Amino acid sequence: MATLEKIRSKAGLLVLVVGLALFAFIIGDFLNSGSTYFRQTQERVAKV
Repeated sequence: MATLEKIRSKAGLLVLVVGLALFAFIIGDFLNSGSTYFRQTQERVAKV
């Protein structure tokens, strides 16, 4: 029961840490994707 109280008292910090981790993951994926969002060409995977 004391553990739940500790988690509840630090809820703001927990939300902040999870939010920053999610933001870092999205930004890292965006930067490592080769900036496909800015290129006009699209790579074709398969043709049916």
